[in-house]
Amino acid sequence: MSLCSRAAAPNRQVPAMPEQRSTGPGQAPKGAPSAAGYEDALDLALIGAIGAASAPVEPAPERRAALRSRILAHARAPASPTSLAPVRTFDNVLIRARDGGWIDLAPGIHAKLLFTDGRAETYLARLDPGVVVPPHQHPGIEECLVLEGRLEFSDGGYLNAGDYQAYFERTSHGEARSPGGALLFLRYSEPLSRYLSL
Repeated sequence: MSLCSRAAAPNRQVPAMPEQRSTGPGQAPKGAPSAAGYEDALDLALIGAIGAASAPVEPAPERRAALRSRILAHARAPASPTSLAPVRTFDNVLIRARDGGWIDLAPGIHAKLLFTDGRAETYLARLDPGVVVPPHQHPGIEECLVLEGRLEFSDGGYLNAGDYQAYFERTSHGEARSPGGALLFLRYSEPLSRYLSL
């Protein structure tokens, strides 16, 4: 059930403002909700109204398949304890280094989704020593910042820790090898599944 449908459910009501009693000049009334609590109630009311007024929209088949693939990838990833779960709020995303969420993309290549806006995706990727990343096409921009280790490309190029490289849409590169392993910060302008399916 989506947030909109939960908020719009007929048995779900926005909390009423509690009765306020004055405590004296210059003091907040007793029982007054916090500003954040009142804003949350308003947000739920607005989301509910928008959800109730909006007709459901079926996603395009390719979008539906991409969403299904991402959901199944997350379901297959090892669960982290609740106490280590990422802290997500309306204004930021916080993922602790100790949090789980790593998935195996290929033998020796592990990735952890850090953020997506529904299209672009940001990952940490860990390459085991000696792993080879196969040549691939780029349906969108691929940005790579090497945090640890080294990448060596089949054309003689290389990236060391601290080096950054961006490949643009409709470009490709040959295989990349990580002799001693590497930790990469990767950002894709399109979902990673589009890069992997080429």
